[in-house]
Amino acid sequence: SQYAYSFMQAVFALSWFVTRIYAFGFIVIKSTLTDPYVRAEEVGGVEIRPHTTILNGLLIFLYILHIYWSYLILRIIVRALSPDGKLDDIREEEDASHEIPKVANEPKK
Repeated sequence: SQYAYSFMQAVFALSWFVTRIYAFGFIVIKSTLTDPYVRAEEVGGVEIRPHTTILNGLLIFLYILHIYWSYLILRIIVRALSPDGKLDDIREEEDASHEIPKVANEPKK
């Protein structure tokens, strides 16, 4: 059971980095940055701005999100490979700033 989980986690991480970081970043974004201008010159008289600028801006923003999510995936992998191997829910970290302050003049029940 633990081996199946580890194997699936490795497959997920590998597929994530290959598709989201490599393919999306170096194939998709590269082609959207260069190919529309080449095609517009071939066709002639086609104005592709501001459409390509908006598209590329959104794609680059999505790529930045992929990089952040990849960082989170790497944190989970590092925690899983740590000597204790204990994975806690990082969303539930203790933080005093999230406590609800008590009202001083709260009516007694």
